[in-house]
Amino acid sequence: MNPEEQALIDQLGDVIAPQAPGWWPLAVGWWVLLGLALVVLVNLYLLLRNLKRKQQQNRWRKEALIDHQRIFKNLASRTDIDVNQSTDLAELSVLMRRVALALLPRERVAAMTDDDWLATLDAIGNTREYSQGVGQWLCRGPYRRSQYFDERELNNLLELTETTIKQAQPYQPIHQEERTVAAL
Repeated sequence: MNPEEQALIDQLGDVIAPQAPGWWPLAVGWWVLLGLALVVLVNLYLLLRNLKRKQQQNRWRKEALIDHQRIFKNLASRTDIDVNQSTDLAELSVLMRRVALALLPRERVAAMTDDDWLATLDAIGNTREYSQGVGQWLCRGPYRRSQYFDERELNNLLELTETTIKQAQPYQPIHQEERTVAAL
């Protein structure tokens, strides 16, 4: 090597490796992945919140069915017709009032008596058995003497109330003026 070449080589510096790329700013693919993860988390949160709300909204149904079973057992355990059946029917009437309170505004349920009350139960249970059938016992049964109880009708009433509790839906207006107001 001649001196000129050596001088040129001495002027050369060491090879400098490029710096490793930084993590910021993120590449487009990472932004897309973060966006998808955020969408999944928000949807999961909303799903869990709705499930919890539905469970809380239907908790009344579970509690009502437990109380209904207790009343049913009380009535079934009686070997003969006695005065306590009036008490059990009164409890059943109170239970159905609680079912109505779970679905309707309190002011509306508190004001209902007799035929209006039975018509409301018909609307909740999607039946006519309360106002035209064995459901009338809920209004009149607690005040009857024990000798007027028919075991078959009592069992039909218990089946009707249990079905209503299981299938109860929010109240649908039953009067014509309520339908027109609800349609507006």
